[in-house]
Amino acid sequence: MVVSKGSLRFRDYRGQPGFLIPAELEFPQCQDCGAEWMTDDQLDVMSDSLEAQRKARMSTLLITKVRKDAIIPQYKTAGAAGLDLHACLDDAVTLVPKERKLIPTGLSMAIPVGYEGQVRPRSGMALNLGVGCLNSPGTIDWDYRGEIQVLLINLGQENVVIRPNDRIAQLVICPIMRAELVEVDQLDDTLRGVGGFGSTGHSG
Repeated sequence: MVVSKGSLRFRDYRGQPGFLIPAELEFPQCQDCGAEWMTDDQLDVMSDSLEAQRKARMSTLLITKVRKDAIIPQYKTAGAAGLDLHACLDDAVTLVPKERKLIPTGLSMAIPVGYEGQVRPRSGMALNLGVGCLNSPGTIDWDYRGEIQVLLINLGQENVVIRPNDRIAQLVICPIMRAELVEVDQLDDTLRGVGGFGSTGHSG
């Protein structure tokens, strides 16, 4: 598949979604094993292309309101990793101890290809109220276009009221890597081997 971005044209590399390379790049291929390689100049072109795509992806997050009272999230400081997500509610919601509820944000977004949105608890709510995200971190896939909702749980001992526009979670945009699975008869040995829980030592 060939796509255009401005005056530039890109194509998928080996059918991997989100991994685009300049359309004009053609790599020599081994006639015996089919392996591809590239020259130093081609490697430079590919590296420049991927870096440009990375910067473009990191600078743009398309977002839309699916409820008119939704609040567009913001980074609160220059060094903040997370965007604050707000509750988009008509009325306040009460969480009794050990109760969980899905709280809407009124937002839908297009996560850049090759990235995910991680929904994480707010440290202040966790410390002061005992409220966190049950499926932490929740994952928003790049191809999801529905409303973003946050699954809150009250792990404290008192009722907690979630009011309209309250900050309820934070959203962090993170790169992802899709693995190519290869079945083998045996794995290589390591010093740890099959040691599982607690195998590297005890705390306390």
